Amino acid sequence: MRTIEISELRRLTLARLRQGFSKEASERMAEVILFGEMSGRASHGIQRLLPGSYGPLDEEPGPDPMIERLSHNSARVDGRPGMLVASIACDLAIDLASESGMSAVTARGSRSTSGSLNYFVERMTEAGMVAVISANTLAFVTPHGGKGRLLGTNPLAMGVPSSGRPFIIDMATSASNVGEVMAAAAAGTTLSPGIAVDSSGNETRSPSDVLDGGALLPFGGHKGLGLAMMIELMNGVLAGAGAAPTGSSDGWGHVFVAMSLKAFGDPDELRQRAQEIIERFESAPTVDERPPRIPGRASLDRRDQALARGSVEVDDEAFDQLVSLVDGSSAS
Repeated sequence: MRTIEISELRRLTLARLRQGFSKEASERMAEVILFGEMSGRASHGIQRLLPGSYGPLDEEPGPDPMIERLSHNSARVDGRPGMLVASIACDLAIDLASESGMSAVTARGSRSTSGSLNYFVERMTEAGMVAVISANTLAFVTPHGGKGRLLGTNPLAMGVPSSGRPFIIDMATSASNVGEVMAAAAAGTTLSPGIAVDSSGNETRSPSDVLDGGALLPFGGHKGLGLAMMIELMNGVLAGAGAAPTGSSDGWGHVFVAMSLKAFGDPDELRQRAQEIIERFESAPTVDERPPRIPGRASLDRRDQALARGSVEVDDEAFDQLVSLVDGSSAS
């Protein structure tokens, strides 16, 4: 690991994205990637700028994403790559909910990651929205006892504003995610037990086995599988996107739901009520007298600490590859 100034990492990130996208699109996506790196989720950081990472530069450049207004408070964004269409859909969901109280915006057409969903949830909560975001992805998950990839890692993220920091969760419905498997393979480390199988359906801790036709398992047994299937249905049906079991070629789907606090009462009062509930959890008694771990808080803490320092720790190999990709392009 090495420490890099955030300003330098932003410069390199933008330079790499500009190899395939406009200045505006690159600036949108750079913020998503930097959030992933600063929040400690290296699997959603600069690794996604490297070839073969299911990142934005792994997709062929296409026309600008198209927005189709479906009703007074719903719309669809069609295009690629995932980070760009997710950013546009997020902004659109906020705008529509600001006008009508609630909104639902879907996105489809991409075959690359949208990045950390909690980045978009935080943006929505900052705008005074309760947020729900789901995404279906390439098939990489099999049910317990199964073999062969049937579902995506299908993440779900939610957030509620408060008078303090928002409460945000962002989780894959699988026991791990593709980025973490790729990161483990690159680092030469093993996976945790009980989260993956090889191509024959046998449990494995080898990331190479998983990448070579294996699969991840759902978290929480049948409960995780149920959530993954629900997200597959929501995103496949509402977004009109591809659903992993069907082999459809319509790309991956996203659903962004925004609910404005103003539609449910006085926003300040609702924020305060949310804060009181959060503080009740934070002050709950524990066996070891340590504060309870609040889901989603650690990643935002790491991001805030990185911003305060003005620097972030990055993986040596990923950073060297990024520099080589940027410098090699500049030299040519």
